[in-house]
Amino acid sequence: MKVVDTAINDVRTDYTWNRVGRLTKRGVKATPATAAYYFIDKAPIFGWLPRYNPRWIINDVIAGLTIGYDEPACYFRARF
Repeated sequence: MKVVDTAINDVRTDYTWNRVGRLTKRGVKATPATAAYYFIDKAPIFGWLPRYNPRWIINDVIAGLTIGYDEPACYFRARF
């Protein structure tokens, strides 16, 4: 038991472990906000979806079908 108590005391008083503990606490506190910003940055639909006007859906579907159909055909024709 004396060895365990000595190890625990060494970890408590060690500068490096104390620094790791402080930085970990700071990182954990910042994680929710940082994760939200990262998620919105990588998936921008969640940023503009609340402001999306449902009347635009017809035009967006037509545009998507047009580009989805015509774009591969352009690449195919350009190859020959």
